[in-house]
Amino acid sequence: MEPFRVIVDSFVYDNIGRTFDYNYKIDLVNLLNKKVLYCGKSYFLSNCIELYVENITDFLSSGKLKSENIYFAYEF
Repeated sequence: MEPFRVIVDSFVYDNIGRTFDYNYKIDLVNLLNKKVLYCGKSYFLSNCIELYVENITDFLSSGKLKSENIYFAYEF
């Protein structure tokens, strides 16, 4: 999950002076609804995490990647 850490880190940094209240927590959860690029396609972060885990587990069991273009980018 470390590749996705930058998204939370960026949010926390951008909101450093904000009170950690209900609205802050809602905004953190809503990060899962942000769009990211993964393997050349745009996904919601929640879907991207699922695909990432699937790709990693497939690789660990077979030693082969589904796609040669596995990369991740956050759409700021």
